[in-house]
Parts: sequence; structure tokens; C-alpha cells
Amino acid sequence: MSSCPARPIGFAVLLLLLATPAAADDVVGYVNAGGSMPIHPFEFEQFWHPGFSLGGGIGVPIASDWQFTTQFQYQRFGADGARQAQDLLLAGPNGEVLGVTSIEGRDLTVLSVIAEFRFLFPTTSRSRTWFLSFGAGRADVSTSEATVTSQDPTLEPIVILGDTDAAFTTSVGAGVEIDMSPGVRLTLDSIYTTAFTEGSSTQFLPLRLGFAFPVN
Repeated sequence: MSSCPARPIGFAVLLLLLATPAAADDVVGYVNAGGSMPIHPFEFEQFWHPGFSLGGGIGVPIASDWQFTTQFQYQRFGADGARQAQDLLLAGPNGEVLGVTSIEGRDLTVLSVIAEFRFLFPTTSRSRTWFLSFGAGRADVSTSEATVTSQDPTLEPIVILGDTDAAFTTSVGAGVEIDMSPGVRLTLDSIYTTAFTEGSSTQFLPLRLGFAFPVN
């Protein structure tokens, strides 16, 4: 991957400016956390462990059954060093092929900002609201620095530098909000996310639990 740092925070500010202040009295804040499952490509699903997800955002109603949200999300996936070591081969100083004893590091993170539209299903119950969501935005997909030790004890460990790809990102999913107390709602959602990195795509499925609350 090529190094191409994005500016997700500045992008988030732009989306927030677009989202306000048409319905400032109904602005809702979101915070959430949970787990995230690597899905695609095959190497991502096989060589990285399920990770964790942290995030938040701001939402405003734009119609009776629609809401616009700006979501800021962070995913981190730990590398499965044992599997990666089995799959990697190195060229020795004399051209011989060497196996790998261990790989330390090489975690993968995704930092994304997504503009989301949510359709809120009409319901007779005020205590629970189901929704579908779809959105688009951008993400930084990064791998951290890794240290590779070969099977030849005379060779020094090799350092693989970390890198970052900036990617166009899409999301689609569903969730529910449940009243907990006046103004505060419990949220549960699962949003399938795809970051279109160069030559491929990085796909993962988070399951998040959080809270929604008024911010005005």
C-alpha cells in the first residue's frame, strides 16, 4: 500500500457543517463501542483477529422518517502472527528460501468518517425505533510496523515499515434505539463497511452498543 494520509477530522467538520443547523433543537449525539469482524479480502479474514470498534457521531432529522448522521469510527484488528509467519517466506543472503519464525506487530486499523442516511421505520411504540442506514465517506486504512524473525539465527530481524491507504468508504446496515430514560436511548447496530483501497477492498462488520442523547 502507498502512504497517503487522509484528513478525517477535517472531513468530519465539513459534514457537520452540512448537517446543521436546520433542526438544531433535535440534534442527537451518539457514542458506541463493540467488536468488529474482518470479512474481506481472504488475507484479512485469515491473518487478522477480530478487533474492536469505537466511535461516535451527530444526527439531525431531515424528514419525518429520515435522519442524517455524521459517524466517526475507529477499528483495530490485531495480527495473527503465527498464521502470518506460516504464510511468509524470505530470501536468504545466498538466494535460499527461508521460513519465518515469528512476526511481531502488523496490526491493522481503520479510521473513518461517514455521512449516513437512516430510514426510521414507523412504529406505534415510542420506546423502540428500528432503522436502516447507508452512507459514504473516507477512511485511513493503516498497518503498523512489524518485526520479522527468520529461521536463520545468524540473520538480524527484518523491520517492515507501516503504511497507510486513503480510501473511499461505503456502509450499509441496521440497528435499533431503545428508550432508557428521558432523552437517553440505548443503541445497537451492525454496519457493514467497505473501504476501497488500491487494487482491492477492506471489508469488516462491526457490532456496536452505545447511547444516543440530546446535545442541545
